[in-house]
Amino acid sequence: MMLVYYKFFKGVCIMKKMTTFGSSPAFGIDLGTTNSCIAVIGNGSRPTILPLDNKITLPSCVMWKGGNDFIVGEEAYENRGHENVIYSVKRLMGSGEKIRLKYQDMVKEFEPWEISKEILIALVEKAKKGIYRDIHDVVITVPAYFTNTQIEETKKAGEAANLNILCIMKEPTAAALLYNQEFSSKEPKKVLLYDLGGGTFDASVVLISSQQDSSLDDIYGLSSGDEKVLFSVLKVLGDTHLGGDDIDKELMGCLINHLLSQGVSLEDISSYNKELLLLKAERYKKLGIGTYQDSITINGKEVELILRSEDFIKATEMVYRKTRFLVQQVLADPIVGGSIDQIITVGGSTKSELIQSWLKNDFPEIVVNASMNPDESVALGAAIQAKRAKFGNDSITILDCLAMNIGVLSSGYITSILSAGDQIPCSNFKLFTTMEKGQKQVALDVYQGLTRFPEECTYLGTLDINNLKVAEDKLGRIVITLFVDSNGLLSIEANIPGTGTRKLELVNVNGVSRSNIDNKKVTRWKRFAKTLNHDDSECLLDMIACFVVGALEEKEIVSFIQKHKKAIV
Repeated sequence: MMLVYYKFFKGVCIMKKMTTFGSSPAFGIDLGTTNSCIAVIGNGSRPTILPLDNKITLPSCVMWKGGNDFIVGEEAYENRGHENVIYSVKRLMGSGEKIRLKYQDMVKEFEPWEISKEILIALVEKAKKGIYRDIHDVVITVPAYFTNTQIEETKKAGEAANLNILCIMKEPTAAALLYNQEFSSKEPKKVLLYDLGGGTFDASVVLISSQQDSSLDDIYGLSSGDEKVLFSVLKVLGDTHLGGDDIDKELMGCLINHLLSQGVSLEDISSYNKELLLLKAERYKKLGIGTYQDSITINGKEVELILRSEDFIKATEMVYRKTRFLVQQVLADPIVGGSIDQIITVGGSTKSELIQSWLKNDFPEIVVNASMNPDESVALGAAIQAKRAKFGNDSITILDCLAMNIGVLSSGYITSILSAGDQIPCSNFKLFTTMEKGQKQVALDVYQGLTRFPEECTYLGTLDINNLKVAEDKLGRIVITLFVDSNGLLSIEANIPGTGTRKLELVNVNGVSRSNIDNKKVTRWKRFAKTLNHDDSECLLDMIACFVVGALEEKEIVSFIQKHKKAIV
């Protein structure tokens, strides 16, 4: 039996449930690039990590053994480099790429979400060996900078693993929930979550403030005056291809250079050898800065390996500098509104002493708080949200925000309908007209990103609108409305005069632009446009926009540029 009542807090509807005690708990899952873990709030209010074969994390590494037989975790991790093993699949979510695995004489292609499903199944099965045998209701976390397609595929993986997804939660927001429980304060705090994991990075500013309950509790004869905590996400920037994996690759490059210096040719270093080098690099990275000597067998010959302190510094600095740039951009945004109280480090890669030291040096006016366990904090925060989502807890309100603009391609440029920073859930609409009179069909490409240039954004899919009722001498008018729910998931409606409102589904969804553009080439063209006079610059930019959507051939742009280069000379 369950009683449900509704309350409104600052315009946000909060549903409170009171459930009988026989219910099983809900769980928080951190589905990580390199490692995953699961947490729960049992008897009491503090979340705990569930043991997984006497460990707290499960390597997000999958080995296919043919058919529906998979091995997930340590054994798969130890066999990296074999053709039937895949890892860091989180970086492929929403990419449209297929994963080709080969075992003996069997070959099979997988979608990234299918591999993530196997990670979730193994995670839950291992967790069930403890005291919780019924693990069904879960909150799964994703990077704050995941696109709609990536969130959709994460949700799809969870549902395919027979889990009931209570909600999808942003990783930095989950960590902020745990931070508030560990360091609660009646004074408002503005914190920056520096979340550097194995494969992704998020910089998220969250304002945590206490609010007095001004609800309608008294009308229902319930207690009032309880303190409420409001989490307002002010700004998010990130990179879904930046993390500890990149440090490992830099270190592997150092090892390969050392091999080349000893006369080993690049052709002799097989893909399997590279995976072994990557594995060694990761293990030494976890041991910390130092000098390490090892060896590897190449073509039957044992060759020396060495990593030095300067290699670790160079590799780590390469990643850190990219994260610092994003942090600086976040802090410079006017919406953040001044100083930050603390930088909270989250994610396994922040265990690096170098990163901790550089953060303190580069942001001396801000306290760097590294007291939360970086491997556990996201799952623990997700467990807090899971209990809240299943059983109700109106003492917490989360106002997350959209990380990137979402819009429609029009005249070669993206017209934003929803903007980065919009509080979710959110919705907005825009009016579009057809290109030609009497046009009966329209195909609108939907993109997500931070600029108006499609080649710099993520293609989400196409809206195919058919059977428009338009007079032959009139332009058609279509109102497109975008909705993003609290999970960050997108839905779309079109209002068409004479037809009414339709719900639309994106087609050709693969998370990558159909135009297959060479971004570096387009960037060079745009730089050249800045050297021209206003009219010629505008002309070239319009040509580039037409090229991006397939309405102009590359040779016409090249001819235009060559002609103007001669004129400049």
